[in-house]
Amino acid sequence: MEHCRTVSPKADVEPRQACASDEVMPLLAPGSHGLLANASVPKVRLDELVDVRPGLTFACPVRDDPHGTIHVLSMRGLPAAGHYDGAAGSTVRMVPPRPNTAPYEIRPGDVLLVSRATRTDGMTHRAVAVTACAEQTVAAHSLLILRPRPEAGIEPRYLAWYLNEASVQRSLESRSQGGTTTLLPSDAVGEIEVPVAPRRTQEAIIGCAETAATLEDLAQKQLEARRAMTRAITHQLVHGRPALQPTAVSGPTP
Repeated sequence: MEHCRTVSPKADVEPRQACASDEVMPLLAPGSHGLLANASVPKVRLDELVDVRPGLTFACPVRDDPHGTIHVLSMRGLPAAGHYDGAAGSTVRMVPPRPNTAPYEIRPGDVLLVSRATRTDGMTHRAVAVTACAEQTVAAHSLLILRPRPEAGIEPRYLAWYLNEASVQRSLESRSQGGTTTLLPSDAVGEIEVPVAPRRTQEAIIGCAETAATLEDLAQKQLEARRAMTRAITHQLVHGRPALQPTAVSGPTP
């Protein structure tokens, strides 16, 4: 099976064309959710694949403390998409409120799922795979920690991708409680069925999805650059003097 390749950005290149695998593309078919439609891919309850752990609840608002010894990560520190790599400024430091914070600490290989959010947040219960983090980083109560079991054969980034699929997000939304502010119970999360494709297929899907996201981001930047150029030309035609030049956008190399 051929894996994904990076392509040069062109106006007529669709994100799906970035993946050259005939085996993987049907699994990524929009609308039909090819993974669910494929009877040969076993579907396993999430609570059989991962240990679901709650985040740490605080009695008062968390504020950055220069003397703090632990890092606190809340949903606000998560990226909108992709993975969490311990980016600077994504956590606040604080003195631990209890002696043992180990059950709430995250580590590379975990998947963080937003369990408390408002319905205006877009992807309400988005999931992010942890690829790196500072030592003694704890998840706040707005997050659930999904820790794949070694024998489960599930790739964390694949799991995060699957949980972020539109049909799965709707399923999570239907299981959440509350009005404007929603709460997703951990036992309800465990009921979600996950298609456990072969590891090689999981990795290929991740590559295709990440390439598509890269091309989508590039297309958005190119659109913004074109709009800036149009405004600059219009400004010069109307006022007879050039405006500030828009910043050029470069894309990934083949």
